[in-house]
Amino acid sequence: MPSDIQVTNIKANDGTAGLVIADSTGNITIAGGNVSSGNTAKVWCLFNSVPGTPTITDSFNTSSLSDHATGDLTINYSSAVDSASHTVIGSCGTAIDNPSDKSLGAVPVSTTSCRVEIYNMGGSQLDQEFISIVVFGD
Repeated sequence: MPSDIQVTNIKANDGTAGLVIADSTGNITIAGGNVSSGNTAKVWCLFNSVPGTPTITDSFNTSSLSDHATGDLTINYSSAVDSASHTVIGSCGTAIDNPSDKSLGAVPVSTTSCRVEIYNMGGSQLDQEFISIVVFGD
C-alpha cells in the first residue's frame, strides 16, 4: 500500500535553518535559492541595453552585466555552473520593432559567464530593449 510523507519544513541537522519550505499554497522555497537538478535553469536574466548602461530587470543567479560595445555584452553569474560547456539560450526585441529581424548569439565563456552579441539582418550590432538569457547545465 502506498503512503505519503507530508512535511512543511526540512531543517538542517542542527535544526536552525529551513532547507526546503512549502507554504499552504504549494509554493516551495529552497534555502540559498539554488536547485541542484540537471533539468532546471541555472541562470536566467532579463535585461535592457537601451539606452546606455545595461540594466537587469529581473534575474536568477546573475551578479552583473559587462557592456563591451553596442550589442556585445557579458552576463556574469553569481554562482558558477559545473562546466563551461553549458547551454545558453536567448532572445531579444523591443516593444515596437519586429523581433524577427534580429539575431542573438549567446555562447558560454567560462563557468561564471556567457557572452551575447546582437545583430540586425544587415549585420550591424545593436542594443535592445528586452534581452532574455537562460542557462542550462550541470
